[in-house]
Amino acid sequence: MAAKKEAPKFEMPPECREKMGRVYPSPAEKARNTQLRWEYVADVKDALTIRCADLADAALAAK
Repeated sequence: MAAKKEAPKFEMPPECREKMGRVYPSPAEKARNTQLRWEYVADVKDALTIRCADLADAALAAK
């Protein structure tokens, strides 16, 4: 019998497991600026989540 070649084990990149950054208000900062910082952090995290999901989907489809 021929040995069955095993596919390499799929591992998610570490950044796919990072939590979203926290945005804390500063007393010297306007509320709108805090909101803008939060929106930026959320957009970056959403983009990373989509990239990680696409990577996982591609790895599962290759099996």
